[in-house]
Amino acid sequence: MVGAEGQVKSALRNDLERLRRDALSERHRHAFEAGRAKQPAIAEHADAASVLAMLDDEAEGTYASREALTRAIITEHRASRAAVWASLLLGAFKPMLVRLRGRLVSDTVPADELDQLVVTAFLAALT
Repeated sequence: MVGAEGQVKSALRNDLERLRRDALSERHRHAFEAGRAKQPAIAEHADAASVLAMLDDEAEGTYASREALTRAIITEHRASRAAVWASLLLGAFKPMLVRLRGRLVSDTVPADELDQLVVTAFLAALT
């Protein structure tokens, strides 16, 4: 049996995974291509799947590339407000966000609202 904390983490994890899959959908292709045309770090990637693969790569040698890519995505997020950029960043930072959410405990705020608080605070920080 999964405890309440495990369910909470799973709920947020599932929401973030859904957003990550959404970033890969064809409906975001135009916004992705527009950002790709403006940002050299994004231009190195053929599609959103390639971007996520790079951001997921934890090899020490990829740190500079991942940092440049993250900065480029944040720049596009701020400039265009296209949903694809927020979805990519939420997907890339999913492990951190799930860990953060796991640390939040409240008797007065429902779990789903705490999930939304984590996501909203992350997006506000990006802006």
